[in-house]
Amino acid sequence: MLNGKRVRELRTQQGITTKALAELLGCTPAQIGNVENGFSSLTTKRLVKLVEVLGTSADYLLDLDQDDKVYKSACERAQKNMYRDAYKAARTNIMKELSSCLTN
Repeated sequence: MLNGKRVRELRTQQGITTKALAELLGCTPAQIGNVENGFSSLTTKRLVKLVEVLGTSADYLLDLDQDDKVYKSACERAQKNMYRDAYKAARTNIMKELSSCLTN
């Protein structure tokens, strides 16, 4: 679903009125309001035009960039766990080796 808050934020940052954006997209100001308030979305054709007008990406407007952050953090967490487990295993092996050296 289209993130209406992001649409509104980008639109207002650029000084574009809902009426002007509606004219550029070929829809009504009420439709823009509905999109920004999360009540409706846009057709693919209008979404492509919106991306061009606002100078952003569809991923950003559709919140797909958030999935990337979640994926990256999950990968980072898995990598840290892998290193932690490898460290523990290596430490255990070293302790066993030291123990056997001391007993011999």
